[in-house]
Amino acid sequence: MERRGHIAVPLPGLAAARADEVRAAVPALLGDPDHIRALTRLADHWAADPGARAALTWARRSPTDPRGGKCHLQSVAGFDRYVVGQPDAPELLRAVLRRLNAFGVAAERLLGGLVDGLRFTVRANVYEPGGGVPAHTDDSALTVVFTAVPEALLVAPPGRATPLRPVAAGGWHAVVLPGRLVGAVVPGLRPTRHAAAPVDTRRLSVTVFAHVDDATLRESTPTTARHARTVAA
Repeated sequence: MERRGHIAVPLPGLAAARADEVRAAVPALLGDPDHIRALTRLADHWAADPGARAALTWARRSPTDPRGGKCHLQSVAGFDRYVVGQPDAPELLRAVLRRLNAFGVAAERLLGGLVDGLRFTVRANVYEPGGGVPAHTDDSALTVVFTAVPEALLVAPPGRATPLRPVAAGGWHAVVLPGRLVGAVVPGLRPTRHAAAPVDTRRLSVTVFAHVDDATLRESTPTTARHARTVAA
């Protein structure tokens, strides 16, 4: 990761099957006013504080937008468990959250011991043809991007003034990127800039953000600090 700015890990066929379902379900969920109202109500009732509520986000960009159409849904494990216990929760929402949870669990296994003291959010991004994002660095310690088009993910080595280059892989992969706060869990490792390049077909990336709590950042030895963890959803 120090040399290339990322690690790409191939994924089994099951990931593709789950992802295809998410790619269809998320736009359907966010395109239905009744589902949006139910999602808003459940999120507002679940959140015990503004910080928790801020972890739940969703939006839909019109396909006619100059940047290209896009929709996203982001969740956390606590909200998933809450929705399961609500008899009036839409089945489509339950289905989407179950599938996102599978990617969150996979990211936790992939990151192994690095996840102690971190909290996770999982976001499903569905891009319409031509949709992409400008170069940026995620406000996280580590980011795991699950994507069927890794060559459309552009990455630069950390800390170098070099152009973004496509990830040299094809097919379903998990791509691990060091985020802005990566030094709190891997001392000396620097952030990686990345972007999603436009492609000609609709595509999905399920992005897992591993965040560092403020308390962890204040520790003098952050890699050994342990805090209550919210597992990815």
